[in-house]
Amino acid sequence: MAQSTATESFYHETAEKLKPKMTPAEEEWALTEEISMDQGYLYSGKRIVRDMRRHRITIRQLALRMDLSQVRVRQVRREGVTGVATLDWFEAIRRIGHDFGAVV
Repeated sequence: MAQSTATESFYHETAEKLKPKMTPAEEEWALTEEISMDQGYLYSGKRIVRDMRRHRITIRQLALRMDLSQVRVRQVRREGVTGVATLDWFEAIRRIGHDFGAVV
């Protein structure tokens, strides 16, 4: 019994490794779908930091773009953001649209 579990685990790990890799555009689309479909609306701090680096957005630029303080941007980078504001942060970091408005 334990051997079949180990074998199944091996096959699942191998299948994961053989899955085709997503292009950056496909990855962004998948993330957008994940955020819009998920009822929890969670944009983690780690993902925000990663996306800010990927899109070369500084804390100052994001604060000005969203009309927030730099302290608030740093707090969100540490703790993440939940709720409807998740999509506003996602769009502001990725430069989607142009009118972001004040979001807390």
